[in-house]
Parts: sequence; structure tokens; C-alpha cells
Amino acid sequence: MFLGITTQELDSLIAETAAYLNILHPDFGRLAARVAVTSLHKKTKAKFSETIDVLYGYKGINGENASLIAEDVYQIV
Repeated sequence: MFLGITTQELDSLIAETAAYLNILHPDFGRLAARVAVTSLHKKTKAKFSETIDVLYGYKGINGENASLIAEDVYQIV
């Protein structure tokens, strides 16, 4: 048993392992994709507008504005 391992880390390990096993059978590739998408859904905000706010307000390493959404797109949403 590993104490302190997160479900995010487990999801990543499962997706990577399944992707590697894709050489044995294509269903492993499908499994890897599904696990990866499910993991992304867990990290995504419940509302689209919340996600846009986070992306627009993103700050770079030095704290400078590094918005991932253009201002004209943000104004529409």
C-alpha cells in the first residue's frame, strides 16, 4: 500500500500503462483515452464561465499577467 498517493497520480499511471499496452491490443488505447478524459473532467470547473475566468486570470511564473484567453473572447463570454 502506498500512503499519500493521489487519485490524480493513479489516473496518470493507469493511462500511461494502458497507452503502453496498446501495442498488445487496441482496446488498451481506448482505455487510456477514457481514463485521461475522466481525469481531465475531475480537474475542470463545474461551470464554463468559471473555467474562462480562471484561464483569463492566469498569472505567469513571476506573477505577471499571462492570460490564456484573449480579451475580446473573454468579453463575449
